[in-house]
Amino acid sequence: MNQIKQFYRKMYKQIAFYWVWFKRWRKSKHIKVNPRKIVFLTINNMYTCNPKYIAEELLKRNLDYELVWMTTKKVIVDNHFFPKGITLRFINTPEAFIDIMSAKVIIDNGFKYQEGHYLPKLPGQIYIETWHGSLGLKRFGAKYDSVKTRVKAAKRCGKLTDFCISNSDFETNLVYHGEFWPTASVWKVGHPRNDILINANSNEQKELKQKICEIYQIDEKKKIALYAPTFRDDMSEGYYQIELYLLQQTLKRRFSGEWHIMIRYHFISRNLAVTIQENDYVTNVTNYTDMQELLAITDVGITDYSSWICDFVLTKKPAFLFATDISAYENERGFYYPLKTTPFPLATSNDELMENILNFDEKSYVEKCDNFIAEKGCEENGSAAFETVNKIIQLMEQ
Repeated sequence: MNQIKQFYRKMYKQIAFYWVWFKRWRKSKHIKVNPRKIVFLTINNMYTCNPKYIAEELLKRNLDYELVWMTTKKVIVDNHFFPKGITLRFINTPEAFIDIMSAKVIIDNGFKYQEGHYLPKLPGQIYIETWHGSLGLKRFGAKYDSVKTRVKAAKRCGKLTDFCISNSDFETNLVYHGEFWPTASVWKVGHPRNDILINANSNEQKELKQKICEIYQIDEKKKIALYAPTFRDDMSEGYYQIELYLLQQTLKRRFSGEWHIMIRYHFISRNLAVTIQENDYVTNVTNYTDMQELLAITDVGITDYSSWICDFVLTKKPAFLFATDISAYENERGFYYPLKTTPFPLATSNDELMENILNFDEKSYVEKCDNFIAEKGCEENGSAAFETVNKIIQLMEQ
């Protein structure tokens, strides 16, 4: 009986999906592309990542474009503010679909454009994929992702993508052309989100640190360590057992000074962040949406397999891998390359992590960072947002 119910439930969902798609397709026949409209989507619906920094460059130039951001009520309620000049739409509403289907340019950082639905792409529309990773580490592809809805959305987006933004030969060849975007044109201009890591001077970093420390009531005189692991497909948290007090004391021994540890869970597993025990040296910053701003004020970074560490490598600041389930994760998702080939000292236990910190060799690490960046064909010069917007303007004015 249960199998029969599951069969009919599955059939109902498929019929509903294609019925809604048909209705949108039919409606799209009466929609005209607005040559001045740009729509932004992010995988977490927040004002963040590459789309944010592209939008800010557009706003800075005071262009006569209509900028529309797809978000949710929850994002806004959670004190996430958007700048003036951007119109907000709640995703999956009729108004949102009309905006997306009428935009001249659609900018995404994942596959939100086709996630959970199938939107027709009209003649004259341009879809730009900016992605949220760069140089690895964990694989993403049809063979490696166990969540089939993500894979289906990525496949649909891949077929519709006109341009991708890349910061390296590695990203172009393995992430884009090697996976869902085999025929898309690639702009190798760097990632707009990384401009802040390259261009920020000491005064800007000081102001940014003051802002974040004021939000979380952290002593801004303290050095910052950021621990930000990625998610697991089964939503487990048993692999995040880092010994925080021991970490704080070890950082103090190796790098001197007083240390504060910020912990940021991946947005997919952010519900697990309630288990973080905050105190006078640990703060939960999972609700802080702009990862790049956190990276800009971080003195030491720690993750398991999250790709943010491959942005952080541009700063040459110390970074470490704490991967207690590396064998299981390699079977679950896999890596683009062995983690031991990265500049980041690899630990599978707390003891190993502390030992790696105490034995950290800055000169050797910086040399490995330079080699890693060169091997991946990475090019980031701090002008990615500027160059990307120049290309968008050319498309808008065609």
